[in-house]
Amino acid sequence: MDTVEKKGYITGYPMMLTVREVGKILRTGKNTTYDLISSGEIPSIKIGRQIRIYSKNLLLYLEKTAPDR
Repeated sequence: MDTVEKKGYITGYPMMLTVREVGKILRTGKNTTYDLISSGEIPSIKIGRQIRIYSKNLLLYLEKTAPDR
C-alpha cells in the first residue's frame, strides 16, 4: 500500500502533536517549548488539561522563522 502524505502533516507524527513531540521536532527543551506555546508563537489548543499543537501550525511557525534564502 502506498503512503499518502497530506500537506500540513509531519511524516511519522499524528495530525495533533504533544508538547513533548514538538520539543523533539524542534530539538528544544521542555521550558523553551512551553515558552513558544504560551507566548502564542506556536498556536495550540487545550483538550482537558492537555495541550495539543496541530502539525500544520508547527510547520507554519517553522516557515515563518526560517532564514531567507
